[in-house]
Order: sequence, then C-alpha cells, then structure tokens
Amino acid sequence: MSLDDKLVTCALEAQNIMVEYAQARADSPFDDERCAFECIQSYLDLLEGLASPNEPLLQEAITVVKCFQCSVFPPENREAQIRLVREWTLSMIVFDGTRLDDVEPDFGSRVYLDLLTETLLLGDISKVTEIIASYCDSAPADLGPLLLDLCTVIDSYPMQGQPYSVFMVWRKSALLLLESLKQKYPLDCDLKSNLNDSNAELISFMHRTLLILSGDAAAIKNAAPNWCIALNAFFIFADPLVDMLPMHYEQVKDLPRINEGDTYEDACRALFGNQIVAAIAELNSIHPTSAVVLGELCSNNGLFDSYDEVSAISDAGVSGFLALQYVEFLFSDKRLVGLGTQTLVNLNTEGAKNLAKKEFPRLVLIAPDFSEDIVMAAQDLGLLDLDLEVSGIAADYLHANGEYLRAMEFYYRANQLDKLHHCAKELFKKILIARDPYDADSHTVNVLNAKIPSHVAELPAAIMNMLAPSAVLLDLMKALLDENIKTVHADLDALLHTELVEFYPLLVQLVIGVPANIMARKYVVMLMKALNKWDDAPQSTKQQTVEYIQLADGCDMETDSATDLSIGTKFVLELRHDLANKITL
Repeated sequence: MSLDDKLVTCALEAQNIMVEYAQARADSPFDDERCAFECIQSYLDLLEGLASPNEPLLQEAITVVKCFQCSVFPPENREAQIRLVREWTLSMIVFDGTRLDDVEPDFGSRVYLDLLTETLLLGDISKVTEIIASYCDSAPADLGPLLLDLCTVIDSYPMQGQPYSVFMVWRKSALLLLESLKQKYPLDCDLKSNLNDSNAELISFMHRTLLILSGDAAAIKNAAPNWCIALNAFFIFADPLVDMLPMHYEQVKDLPRINEGDTYEDACRALFGNQIVAAIAELNSIHPTSAVVLGELCSNNGLFDSYDEVSAISDAGVSGFLALQYVEFLFSDKRLVGLGTQTLVNLNTEGAKNLAKKEFPRLVLIAPDFSEDIVMAAQDLGLLDLDLEVSGIAADYLHANGEYLRAMEFYYRANQLDKLHHCAKELFKKILIARDPYDADSHTVNVLNAKIPSHVAELPAAIMNMLAPSAVLLDLMKALLDENIKTVHADLDALLHTELVEFYPLLVQLVIGVPANIMARKYVVMLMKALNKWDDAPQSTKQQTVEYIQLADGCDMETDSATDLSIGTKFVLELRHDLANKITL
C-alpha cells in the first residue's frame, strides 16, 4: 500500500477532523454541539466517499462511527435511536456491492439483536459480554448471525474516553468467539465447503478479523488496516478538550500493550513498519499534534521496530521524531512552553538542539513567563551561543515592558553589561519620576525592599551593585514618609556621591520640602554643591535632565523644544532659591 492510497489519506484526514472536533468541544463545550456534530458528519462523509465493494473493513468503520454519533447525539426518542442502530448494523457492511439485508432480509435473530442493541445503548459492556458468551454456547451451525451481532456490539460500543479495561473486554469477547469458531470450523478447513455461498465471504471476513484481534501473526501480516489506527485515535482523543491533550497523551503512553508476546509484536511490525512511519510523516504536514497521537498509539502497540533501527523520518528515529512533534505541539500553546523545554532537555539529541535553535528566540517573546526555563534549557543542551542570544532577547523584551530586575538578570547572563547598566539607570529614573515606587516595577521594588529575601540572596554581586542606587532611593522615600531625618541625611549623602549627576536636580526637588528646622545646614550645603556639580556637567547630561524634568510629576514647564536646556537651568535656579531660603531661615 503506497502513500497515495486512499486509505492512508483517510487516516490522515481523519486525524485532522479529530482535532477540529476536539477544538469545537473546547470552544463551546456542550452549549453548541452543532459544530461537533458537523465534524463527526464530515468524518462519516469522508469514509463513505472512500467506500468500495472491496473494502468491507471500511464499511464496518462507517458503522462504528454512526453508532458513536448516535450515542453522542441521540435522536429525540429512544425507539428511533434503537431503530437507527438496527438499520446500521444490518445494512452498512457490504460485500460484492450487495447489502446483507438485501441478501437475507431476516438475517440473524431480531430478538437477540434488539437485546444487544438495548444493552449497548445502556452502556453495560459487562452485560453485553455475558449475552455474547451465552449465545456462543448455543451457536447455530451457520455462524453468520452470531459473528455479525458480536462485531456490531464490540465495534459499536462508544470507546472514546473509556479506560483500558474496556479495550480488554473488547478483545476478550473476540477471543471467546474465536474459540467457538475454531470448534465449528477447524482452521485448516475450507469455509466455503461448510457454508452456503451467501454467507461464506462474511464468515471468512469475520474469521480473519477475529484472528487479527487475537494476535495471530499470519492474519496480521496479511492485513493492512491503516485506517483502524486513525479510527482508534479518533475515539480516544475526540472528546477531551484540546488544552488537556498533553495529560491524555501521557496516560496513553503508559498503557500496557495489547499483547506482550513477541509473535504479535513481530507481526505488527511486519504489518505496519514503514507504511505507518511514512503515514505519520505525511500527517505531520497536516497537523503535528495528530502525528504525535497517531505515532504514539502505534508505538505503544508494538507497531515499530526498535526506535534506533527506524530512520525513515530522521536520524533520531521514530521516537525522536514523535517526541519533537510533541514538543512542537507544546510550543504552539504558550501555557505549555515550560513542559516543552523540559522535554527537549530530556531528549538532548541533535534534533532537540536544532528545534531549540529554531524556536527559543521566538518563544522568549511570546511566553516571557517561561524565559528562565528557555534560557536554562539552552544551557542544559550545551548551546552556549543560543543561551546568550535568548538571554539578550528576553532581557530586551522585559526591559521594554518595565520588568527591570528580570531584564537585568538576563542582561547579566547575556554578558551585555552596557545594557545592564542602562537598565539599572532606567529603573532608578522610573522610581524617582513616578514618586510612587510601585508604579515603576512592583516585583523589583519588593525585591529591593527585601520582601523577597530569597531572590535577593540569589542575585549576583554585579547586579546588586547596580541596583544599590535604586535601593537607597527607595529607602530615602520611605524615610521621608516616616520623617526619619537621620536616614534621609544618610541616603542623600550616598546618592549625591554617585555618578548619576543627571538626576541631582530631581533628587534635590524630592527633599526640598523637608522643613528647614529639620534639615541640617550641612545637608543644605551638600544639596547646593550637587547643583553646582550639575552646572559643570556636559550638555548631554543636562539634556537628559531636561527630559526627566518634563516626565516628572509637577514639572510641566512650557517649552517649544525638548532640547531647550534653559528648562534645566530655570529648574535648578528655582531649587537654588528655595535652598537659599532654608539657609537664611
């Protein structure tokens, strides 16, 4: 079977429809089921469009999905629901272009079928199994009705969201019937010699199906139901919300295999092998999430060779390919970026590193809350250049969004010391101009006020040194509120001995309101000297001061140009006048 085969295309498109259905449920869970119903109907239309007389398994798949549709969106009355299921079970399986109910209108026991249908609709799988078992014990010579009824019940049971035990019941029922079938018809006998022509092909098909379900190697090797994998994935993953998919993905990964026997696994590998690998590669171009689901479902059921031996997709093999597709799915939702980066670190393959190089620069912009995870993942993967790159990108983003402390940490990590120094100065400016520290950056302010001591202890000395002026400024503001003049004097002394000359006029303005009888004369003189130092500063420094004055609250002086240095001169002159008044008082 080639990649161009319609059945493979069906498997791929089915997975895409699965995702659309799940998205519809996520967008409007149970409020507007119309979208979900249309998705299932699209799936049915797709299957029916591919149907042919030579594809009985495909026809059975249509029956399965219709019963699923009936269970999720039942008709208004129960009788109509039962009638629909009966009609589907009796009319949807096609052989040589002829429907079974056309061949034999009274096919099977109507009472028995009604009992199974009612039990099925009630959802009591154990009761269904009990009915099947009792019927097997007294099976008629012509096993056609029994086989049809059994497969109808097993395949029609809504499997979505069901625990693994349900699948085991499904397989146990198949094995039970297989034993009965073996007793009636030895495996080496010619079925057509024991049955009339109308039912011979049906029995042959059912016999082969049951052999596959029981794990018979030869039967598996001779079959190629690629679409079954897609159908199973549809049932398992259609109902959960999209954002819960990673959780369900992990659960499915840990499910026990259908059969631990080497014979069964060898047969599965021979059956699917490169076909499934190629199909997953094709599916990845349609929807990566579905590729992961489909691939892991196959993997967990022994449908691949050793991961190291399969290289049809990439050097990393199927395992690496599926894992990377899973990571790409996680990266498509910014809430799951942290999990995705950790998965890449756990993989630590060339494929993982290449994906990190491709995605990390983008992710630090769309998921800044995970910047630390992304940067640490780059380091753990040994990608030092990428570590520096994403640290710088994250720092620029955080700086632009007013998260100064986090930006400084990333600038330090990226070894961008000039930007680190500039960011520290920006923080100081923001606090001084805002006058309400928490308007600047509440997280940074809490750290500087030692409200997050653990964070302070983790900061490198270089960052702490650059944060020192902002910390002193915060302390000064608190001292002014508390009228703690001793602390005011100490903090002023520290700030006016820094190189932040462009801020001196605004610092003087900040404390100008301290009453003269409280402000010590020597500190008034110190403020005057600070203004003198500003007078001697370069024009570029004074220009910065002018910009700060215009930004500061209460400093809305009229000007025709932001470069008018007279604004700064006038501002400083007024400060000098106020200070002179304090000295003369």
